[in-house]
Amino acid sequence: MAACDAEYNFTLIDIGAYGSQSDGGIFSRVIGRAVETGDIVFPPPEVIPGMAQEMPYYLVGDAAFPQRKWLMRPYPGRSLSLQKSIFNYRLSRGRRTIENAFGILASRWRILRSVMVAQPDTVEAYVSACVCLHNFIKSETCGSRFYCPPNYVDSENNGVVNEGNWRLEMAALRGVGRLGANIATRVAYELRDMLANYFITREGEVPWQYHKVTSIN
Repeated sequence: MAACDAEYNFTLIDIGAYGSQSDGGIFSRVIGRAVETGDIVFPPPEVIPGMAQEMPYYLVGDAAFPQRKWLMRPYPGRSLSLQKSIFNYRLSRGRRTIENAFGILASRWRILRSVMVAQPDTVEAYVSACVCLHNFIKSETCGSRFYCPPNYVDSENNGVVNEGNWRLEMAALRGVGRLGANIATRVAYELRDMLANYFITREGEVPWQYHKVTSIN
């Protein structure tokens, strides 16, 4: 499990959980706990242009993760209001970054595509090495140009997503599961509602094709 920045560099990583565990449970055991205990510190809240109240920095997750003040997940359900649907659309654009980061990693380091015949500690070392090498090559100007050229990752034009070339080199990654329950604080839900309102009033129009889709749901 990992988090990345906007340049597809991994910033947080947790290796070694059992595959039978839920993503929410894996997240809570190391990364989530480190945030709650203060071992991982976010920058202080800031005022977003056009919003009077300060907003905290937060991670972007999908429906498998719990809603927190520092972790935004999509609104659940299908028959959502336009505002909630647009929020989910905006959030999914952010989540696409980590999907591409994993895609780059798995397509470039082919040892990650198949079963590794090794002891668990050795496998963890292999994965850690791949992540470190990924970040190192991405930091090198010359190496990054060949390792991850512009057309290698997803791009978007007027709401139409053009899939990156890494998807052509490997099978689609499995979707993550959902948590059985998501109990968040009232403040966390209020922050999500504020962001949803901000996205629909300040961040420009969502492509017309998406308005047609959300009006059906």
